[in-house]
Amino acid sequence: MARILVVDDSAVMRRNIVHTVTHAGHEIVAQASDGGQAYNLYKIHSPDLVTMDINMPEVNGIEAVKRIITDFPKAKIIMVSALDQKHMVLEALKCGAKHYIIKPINPENLVAVINKILGVALQPKVLTNAQLPQKPAAAEAPVEEEPESPFIVKNLNSTFCIRITKLLSLDNVGSLLQAVQGLLYVQPLKVSIDFGRVETLPEELLNKIAEITNLIIKANGKLTVASQNEEFVHWVKEKHISGLSELFIG
Repeated sequence: MARILVVDDSAVMRRNIVHTVTHAGHEIVAQASDGGQAYNLYKIHSPDLVTMDINMPEVNGIEAVKRIITDFPKAKIIMVSALDQKHMVLEALKCGAKHYIIKPINPENLVAVINKILGVALQPKVLTNAQLPQKPAAAEAPVEEEPESPFIVKNLNSTFCIRITKLLSLDNVGSLLQAVQGLLYVQPLKVSIDFGRVETLPEELLNKIAEITNLIIKANGKLTVASQNEEFVHWVKEKHISGLSELFIG
């Protein structure tokens, strides 16, 4: 069990992080709503790890990282950022932060990153046959709901998994680019892009996605691209979109 300091100016965000972290078996030693409080509380409690928001009043997350790392070089700090804060995230990492989490926070991702930074080895849960999920009959197979966002990014087993949905468009593909640019500094970089059951996307949009895949490859990233729709894969390959068509697997 680790002792953790949670820093965020949003009471709702702090409550969510506290719930996730305590449920994972760690202890919350204190909470702060700005970087100045974070520094003072760090001196008092000497936590094992800090989750640090970037945009906060008075003293922001980057300044707090600088102050803490200056006096406590071995401090372990994880930044909590929005998609449009990649430059601030990189600055925080240069100042000594260990990792970052993108909002909205995925609880499993948060716990995985915390345990990774702390070097905690998780014990796998062993299920009995009675506890194992039973395969539903074909007629009762659940229908997967389409996410209500253009894309979803998750960190699963050190691979950034990007799920593309039918809501991705030329108007919001810039957000996908920003998200990927925030990952390019990670080494080794592993990325998987999954189009799920998407049936079609404009050719211009696919070219934009291909530009993003090329950025990952140029950063020496290991990239895989997949789709559950064979007709979509066939259509994309027919278009010969360089940087995308040749990457599909399966």
